[in-house]
Amino acid sequence: MKYRILWVDDSPAWAKTMTESVEDYLKDLGFDLDVQLHEDSSRVAEFLAKEDVDLIAVDYKLTGPHGDKIIEDIRKSDNFTEILFYTADDDYRNILKPQDGVYRAHRTAVDAKIRKLIELTLKRVQSPANMRGVVIAETTDIEALLEDILVAQFADKGDLFRCRVLDEGIYDFGKKYHFMMGLIKDRVKACNVVLSGKEGDKEAAGELKGRLEPLQATLKEFEKEVIHTRNLLAHVKEQRDDQGRVTLKSTFRPGAITIDHDWCVKVRKDLAKQRKALEELTGISIG
Repeated sequence: MKYRILWVDDSPAWAKTMTESVEDYLKDLGFDLDVQLHEDSSRVAEFLAKEDVDLIAVDYKLTGPHGDKIIEDIRKSDNFTEILFYTADDDYRNILKPQDGVYRAHRTAVDAKIRKLIELTLKRVQSPANMRGVVIAETTDIEALLEDILVAQFADKGDLFRCRVLDEGIYDFGKKYHFMMGLIKDRVKACNVVLSGKEGDKEAAGELKGRLEPLQATLKEFEKEVIHTRNLLAHVKEQRDDQGRVTLKSTFRPGAITIDHDWCVKVRKDLAKQRKALEELTGISIG
């Protein structure tokens, strides 16, 4: 899952240093950071008209219109994304009047301030309704990636397989997954036959086996970490306990899950791990 920041600063080297720190912080929370860096305001409006971001960071003293003017234009366009406005001026609190959703900071405090704003925006994402939508959207993308891997194994008949099998719904998510795992298992087995015999390219077989086995180990958890999670969130009702904590009660299995920070972090990391494994599998012939 991606966390997107639009960063406007005419010192790209400094901004890159900041984003590297934020990237590590977000990775611990199960997010991949996607930063769009603009050195001036020339394309900010055009970008925001087409793209959604989770947070905007704007420096004050820029080439061309300063940061306060950029923020004014952003708000006039009815974009109410949280904004971090920062400057090296000690009088930063008086440069920009207080505004809803705009947070001011000295340039030296940007790293700490932006982490607090990320926490704020993530609290909204981690609400049960939002988290449910995010997970279902992410797992849908992962399923599409799995389908592409399967289609690629049929070479010139891939489009036929997609049309007659996948698009017709003959294979559900679980069946697609087990089909893929069966192909991987057979390919690893074929590599072992070459490695233990006297014929075949042992070097190529060893290299392929070395690439497949770690992916195979990761993907063994795919059903639990991706499919079961999506199925669970697709069939739940929201409840609150006596302490006001939100739980999601499954409509088809006993028990309930509590949507809290730790649960959300684990789900995001699990989905990111499984997506990465599929991406690494793309381009490897397992058919």
